[in-house]
Amino acid sequence: DVFYATIDESCRTANDFYSMFLRQLGFKNIMGTLNELRSITREFLVHRASTGDTVLMVVDNAHLIRPVVLDQLHWIAAARVDDRRVLSVVIAGNSRISRIIESPALQELRFRSHMDFHIRVFSEEDTVEYMRYRLDQAGNINAVAIDEKAQALIYRFTGGNPGPINKLCNALLNKCYEQETRTVRQEMVRTLASDLDLLPHVVPLLGKERRQSYK
Repeated sequence: DVFYATIDESCRTANDFYSMFLRQLGFKNIMGTLNELRSITREFLVHRASTGDTVLMVVDNAHLIRPVVLDQLHWIAAARVDDRRVLSVVIAGNSRISRIIESPALQELRFRSHMDFHIRVFSEEDTVEYMRYRLDQAGNINAVAIDEKAQALIYRFTGGNPGPINKLCNALLNKCYEQETRTVRQEMVRTLASDLDLLPHVVPLLGKERRQSYK
């Protein structure tokens, strides 16, 4: 019962924004000037609102979105029917996104009814479970075996952040395929982390006041 579309940093212009939005909602051969695309989008939103449907826009990696694209999101977010917004928005990004949303230029995106949700970084145990989950979702939780030392290094080079974990693990899977092996070892993690410019994170030592950088 929800019409939804997703944009990310690959959306680079105002015209891209409306074309991507409308195409994902079922429109075909979307062309026209910026004003024409705006008009089509607004008419669609108003029509859906009048029938009681929910239209959702998901903005991923919003901290990397260009200001000209955020301006268009600001514009369509202002659309209302009977003083009710016609668009719901999910804005996802890193810690910088809070400052962007709080800026005067995007005041319209601060909904009266909203929820802020912050994902904490994973612990080492969480990181291992997250990797297993992703393999399971991909269809084969036993595709590779990651030895314990390699698991610890993946955590230390990513700091428990899902984005870097995905990046490093994708590289590890490709390397396993190239080497025709199903085992990820610490030497492979070190090499690929260096290739990806991932540095060891500083983590607290339990029961100590100092902190240590793992190498």
